[in-house]
Amino acid sequence: MNLEHDGILFFDLTLTGHHMEFLFHLMSYRSKHPELPPFIFLIHPDYIRSAPAWFLPRDIQGRGLRLIHPNEDEMHLLNNAGPQENADLQLRILSRGIEESGLHRCCIMALNKLEKVLGSRAGRSLPCVLTGIYFAPFTWDTIENRQKYSIRGLVKWLIKYLEMAWMLRNRNLKKIFLLNDESSAQRLNRIYNRPGLFYPLADPVFRIPDKHVTHGNLYVGSDRTRKRLLLFGSLASRKGIFLALEAVASLPDQIAGKIELVYAGPIDKKEKTEFLSGVERVISRCPSVSIRIIDHFIDYESIPDWFKASDCIIIPYTSSEGSSGIIGHAALYDKPLIGPRQGLLGSLIRKYDLGQTLESIAPTELAAAMTRLAVQDQSLVGDYSGMRRYVLEHEPDRFVETLIEPLLADT
Repeated sequence: MNLEHDGILFFDLTLTGHHMEFLFHLMSYRSKHPELPPFIFLIHPDYIRSAPAWFLPRDIQGRGLRLIHPNEDEMHLLNNAGPQENADLQLRILSRGIEESGLHRCCIMALNKLEKVLGSRAGRSLPCVLTGIYFAPFTWDTIENRQKYSIRGLVKWLIKYLEMAWMLRNRNLKKIFLLNDESSAQRLNRIYNRPGLFYPLADPVFRIPDKHVTHGNLYVGSDRTRKRLLLFGSLASRKGIFLALEAVASLPDQIAGKIELVYAGPIDKKEKTEFLSGVERVISRCPSVSIRIIDHFIDYESIPDWFKASDCIIIPYTSSEGSSGIIGHAALYDKPLIGPRQGLLGSLIRKYDLGQTLESIAPTELAAAMTRLAVQDQSLVGDYSGMRRYVLEHEPDRFVETLIEPLLADT
């Protein structure tokens, strides 16, 4: 690698969700700002093949962008490694990328992946300034109330506290960004006595360019008199897929006949058989129930249509301390949310008036919210100004500018 030594290295070997979108925002921003130093991306070799063609700016070289990748042997080892071995391998790949490029500034786009190795001697010897994004930070307030004062809750908190403390042994780590989470940033700065180290980062709203949006009749044969509830994204028990199924199954026939529950996204392979069997049982017992399943990755180009064609987006996640890009999609297309009251998700829904929150993530609570949606011929939100404020405050350019500011300052 013979790259410009004054550039910034972005490290991310994940291909899913936030990761691909964040890289898109970084590349787009750099292509519009030639005055910035080069952006070099050490990323998964399948990124170009997996991302839509429009994710990559034309003339990458001429726009101050470089893409570099681990070699085939390294990727083979990563794909077959356990969590600790995977972290060790990622650190070695990152170390080699820094050494061969001669760069002295690096943003790790998923610090969680390297949390257990950055505090090691090898991690602390990385010869550059480090920043990074930490997903779903764990603090005392994120422990479920029923565990908060239990031995299990205390042990869980202590383990996470020590893992973070271990990573913070790396004094090259100058800024840790938390998506949408100002309160956790303040709390962690106090806990570890590192003022300004943890910093909130606006989770950017991903806007698909109009010229790339594909339109199709997504709901051929659907009864449009029903209120359509959408559960979107990678579908698993932690995203509430079983909870939503149990909720809709408990609805009285006259209410169930007014609801259509739509699951759009790939179902977790380990849970697919159990989930589909559950859907069959519910439909056979409750003929008035309408459930639609789209069990595959939803192309970015069709995301606008899925949201626009829905009446409400449900996010009955069992873990609510992390941010979710679904909030941005819902706000962008003026669709109300039904989600948890607790955690970061609940805080965002209440702060921006994005919909209804549930006191607890339970089928009875969700069924009650579904009932309110079905029988009330009115929106779950006020005047939609909160949604527009959310979109404005989470523009991608703001995300990039916040992310690169500490690295640009270190010149």
